Amino acid sequence: EGQVDPRLTMDRQSDADFTQSVFSMFPAFRYVAKETLNEQVSKLALQLTSHGQVSAKARRQLERLESAVHADVVTNRTNSRKATGSYVRFGDVVQVRHRKSHKYVTLRPGLLAADIGSMRVELDASGDTGSHFQIMPGFKHRNDGDRVQIGDQIMLQSLKWNVGLQQGPTNNANSAEMIAGRKPSLFQVDFYASYVLPRKLGHLALGDSMW
Repeated sequence: EGQVDPRLTMDRQSDADFTQSVFSMFPAFRYVAKETLNEQVSKLALQLTSHGQVSAKARRQLERLESAVHADVVTNRTNSRKATGSYVRFGDVVQVRHRKSHKYVTLRPGLLAADIGSMRVELDASGDTGSHFQIMPGFKHRNDGDRVQIGDQIMLQSLKWNVGLQQGPTNNANSAEMIAGRKPSLFQVDFYASYVLPRKLGHLALGDSMW
C-alpha cells in the first residue's frame, strides 16, 4: 500500500467535499508521559546499538511509562467528554481535530513546509504538544476571556513553538498547504451545521463542528 500524505491542505473548489475542511476544538491533552516514553525509547535504541542489550531496569522503566501513557489517554478522553459543550474563549489552549479523519492538527518542526522558514503542519492520530494552540483574537475589540462567536476571526498560535497556523502557497488553482510561521492567518469561525446556532446562540463550544 502507498503511504498516505499526512500534510494538511485546504481545497477551495466549489464542488469539493466540505467535510475535508471541517474541524472541532477540544481541550488540550496531557502528553508528558508520552514524550518521556519517546525520549526513553530513543535512549534504549542507542543502548541497544552500543551494547547489544537493554538492562532489566530500563525495561521496567519502559513498562511503567507505557502504563502512564495509557492512564493519560484515559484521563484525556474523560476530560474531553466532560468539557464538550463548554464555551470556547479567547486565550484558551485547545487542540483542533479534523472531523473526517479524527486526527489532530500538529506541528512538525523538523520537517520542511511549502514556504521557506515555516514548519510543516500534519494530521496526527493521537497528537502531541505540537497540537496545542492558543486562540488569539483577530481584532483588538475582542479580548482574552471573551466567548468566541460565529463570524469572529481568530488566529491559532502554537503554545510550544511560538508560531501560528497560516495558509501556505497555493499548490494548484484550488488547494493550499497549511503551514506554521511568524505571520499567522486569520480564520473566520463558521458552524458546519446550521442547527447548532440556536443551541449556543452563536457562540462556539468545544466539540462543535466548524469550517
